[in-house]
Amino acid sequence: MALLGRRPERAVRWAVAVGALLPDAPMFVFYAWHKLVLGLSEQTIWEELYFESDAWRAVFDGFNSVPIFGALLAIGLAGRRFSDHIGHRVLTALSASVLVHCAFDLPIHHDDGHRHFFPFSDWIYRSPVSYWDPEHHGTWAAAAEIALVAGAADLLWGQLQKRRYRVLAAGLPVLMTIGWIAFYGRRLLGL
Repeated sequence: MALLGRRPERAVRWAVAVGALLPDAPMFVFYAWHKLVLGLSEQTIWEELYFESDAWRAVFDGFNSVPIFGALLAIGLAGRRFSDHIGHRVLTALSASVLVHCAFDLPIHHDDGHRHFFPFSDWIYRSPVSYWDPEHHGTWAAAAEIALVAGAADLLWGQLQKRRYRVLAAGLPVLMTIGWIAFYGRRLLGL
């Protein structure tokens, strides 16, 4: 949303928000199903099932696929050439938002990356940096992500007219910082 630099209509704003979250949505479903419904352990979920389930991996990778969302973006842009229908703007915004998510996601996965060119390639970029793993700079990558979110919230502040959205924009980096302290603080303090 911060990259748009302007306040688009409501449907486009929602499409951008959904597109930003869509690539990770299957992972939340995967986790909820295995943890809350089946009652499996964290170790079983993340160390075994996440890497061993070809069906789930295909879903994860499909929702992170540059070719799939690139094609949808092209369809949305082509449709806009012939019609200014809101559906074309929504499809364009949603697809572009997913692609921005993928662009930021690609360089911060060490051993848990996606096949971003699925279904055409099984290639996975194995970054030296992880967004979460302290063994691969995750402590500082997560801190950089918080700074990026705080900067985006600051850019959005003037565009946000409703108080609840301003509270959300300001609160998100605060919540992320609390999570960072809880996850990494003990390690940094040697506890």
